[in-house]
Amino acid sequence: MRYSAYYKTLFKRVDVVSQTGAVSVGCKAVNRSIFPSLSARKISDKVFSEIGLAVYSPSGDCFVVCSEGKVYVSADGLIYSQFMSFPAERPFWFHENINGEWITCVAADGCCLLCGADGLRVENTALNLSCGVKRCGRLFGADSSDKFKLRWSGEGGAFDWKEGISGAGWLSLAPDLGEILSVVNLGPELVAVRKYGLTVLKVYGNPENFSVAPVNFATSEISPSSVAVTGGTLIFYCSDGLFRFDGNSLLKLNFGFVQGTCDVFCAVAAGGDYYACISGGVLFAGADGSSFIINCAAHALAVRGREVFAFCGDGIYKLQNGGEYRFTSGEIDFGISGEKALNYIIVDGLALTVEVYNGKNTRVFKSVKGRFPVHMRGENFKITLTGAKKINSVTACAEVPCEI
Repeated sequence: MRYSAYYKTLFKRVDVVSQTGAVSVGCKAVNRSIFPSLSARKISDKVFSEIGLAVYSPSGDCFVVCSEGKVYVSADGLIYSQFMSFPAERPFWFHENINGEWITCVAADGCCLLCGADGLRVENTALNLSCGVKRCGRLFGADSSDKFKLRWSGEGGAFDWKEGISGAGWLSLAPDLGEILSVVNLGPELVAVRKYGLTVLKVYGNPENFSVAPVNFATSEISPSSVAVTGGTLIFYCSDGLFRFDGNSLLKLNFGFVQGTCDVFCAVAAGGDYYACISGGVLFAGADGSSFIINCAAHALAVRGREVFAFCGDGIYKLQNGGEYRFTSGEIDFGISGEKALNYIIVDGLALTVEVYNGKNTRVFKSVKGRFPVHMRGENFKITLTGAKKINSVTACAEVPCEI
């Protein structure tokens, strides 16, 4: 004879994967399924204690890392050699056409490192910018001594700073949105990312036609290291979440694992996807709408084509598909308050482990496939699975009290 856990009950099933507040590490949840995704594979033991910039130069076919006042170079991303002293806390980079060759330029205080097919050399030209981006053959950026002033170079390119009607110039922005943190290209427009919002700039034709769009977009405080453009949209993190800007409107990206205060150390775009170094690992926000955490405590990222390299405290990692993942559900209450009896879980696929937590105790099951008994009571449950292959669905079944 079978006895119910309660005097008057009913059975309820819920889809574990779709519960609000789930956290995916090295996997992505699509509909009811869990798919293995990106993980980190160590490729080098080289450690940089502090990194101001890590970038891959297509023109020089090498990686350039600025760390603790020095520049390091690597042809393969594995072995790095010191090239020169480079006194800059937060340098920035851009591509410049010099004598018909596109060169990667890393700008710092008082000089610029040029990386091309013939190797590296130094241009002793002070750009006097704290950030910058190329557009219409000119370099646009924030003045290093006046962060409300947007400056641009002349028709001669990034190193032409002779002022004139068609030459170099500047534009002071209203101070209400705060200082300029970075300047980015977004489709047909230029966007100044500021401490408390975005300013859209119209940059067409001659400098006398440059102007500020009539509408600014105010936000809470923006993390300067979180800004990246991918898939025709600007993505950044501010104190009330992660946002996407398409040039016309702001959209908040609702990731349950990236709410509230969050430290962002670096952000890049690759293959239409967004990657950001945060305290819990590397946040991935895909062009397909998927999002998850890559288990990799990185403080800098570099992109080569569609490949992403992560610089961590114990070495350098390459982010790639495969590897073991971890999925943790949101809180499961079966849609009703009060205590329930979680009877069993069905895993359509193979889970290496399944952990069930009822707010007080945890039970661990290993090598789980199909239906297995749990027999735990609680008001809310969290279910964590580890795996290496696709899991089609995860279903939890409980007896819940019903009104008499």
